[in-house]
Amino acid sequence: MNTAGGHIPVITKPRDDYTLILDEYEFYFENSTLKRIAILHNNGRDIKFISEITKRKPVEVLLALIHLANKGQITRPLAKLI
Repeated sequence: MNTAGGHIPVITKPRDDYTLILDEYEFYFENSTLKRIAILHNNGRDIKFISEITKRKPVEVLLALIHLANKGQITRPLAKLI
């Protein structure tokens, strides 16, 4: 499925031709948690440490950092972590 054109289909039932990815992760973050992730990252902490402090899975922290980078809310480069 290519959503580059802006059309995002809603799939309400499982289908053999699509795979839902990352379904085991939580994508909602309290704003205070996102702020804490940004502060910890900007102060040089790594994903594993941030994950332990925030009690979130490392993948969730990484996705939060990608979100924060996209919003211009982190000052330390993210690319070095990936």
